[in-house]
Amino acid sequence: MKPWSSGTRPKARLEYLTTPAFYTHSRAVRLPIASYFRYQYINASSSEPIFPDVRLRAGPSAGLRFDASEAVALKLQYDYTALRQQAGRIR
Repeated sequence: MKPWSSGTRPKARLEYLTTPAFYTHSRAVRLPIASYFRYQYINASSSEPIFPDVRLRAGPSAGLRFDASEAVALKLQYDYTALRQQAGRIR
């Protein structure tokens, strides 16, 4: 087997994608109930190879969490998510 010569070596195509994303979370504990608020933001490219359907998602979440025991928790949560150009969405 011959090593690659400079004329026959396949050229790799490098593509870099930047996906800005963040979230912030705050929690207030008043035993046995904790309240929390979170805001999340992600802006993925439509050519993103791993999650092509994510695109832009942003919005807050708020809720209450009751720790019934060390292994059991009950949670009530409200989410609002703004979406941009999701697959299958009718405009």
